[in-house]
Amino acid sequence: MVPGPTSMTATVRQAYADDVGSPDVELDEFASDYFDLEESLKRLLSFDGSIAIGSGEGMACLWGALKSVLRPGDVVVSGANGIYGQVRCELVSGACLHVDSHTRRDLRTWRKGLAPLS
Repeated sequence: MVPGPTSMTATVRQAYADDVGSPDVELDEFASDYFDLEESLKRLLSFDGSIAIGSGEGMACLWGALKSVLRPGDVVVSGANGIYGQVRCELVSGACLHVDSHTRRDLRTWRKGLAPLS
């Protein structure tokens, strides 16, 4: 449930154990928690506009961020340094943006360095 490797304190582990409303089953409880969080974020950010909270795993939020800020023709530099870097490259490609072939790496060789471009 969290990117790793990372250690979580007992307090964080306990928070993960708490029951929270599911939008599929407990709509009223989930909606209440969602709107409370929305108001807390507005206060924290000193923001009066609308806030949309991305619901999903981390890559869903990354996908939303990419689609929000990147436009065709933008250049994205992302180190393919293992599985997460490889997934970032795939997300950029999936966002209909060009990924130069020399930046794509075979996942089996990610521990090897890149030769400088001339």
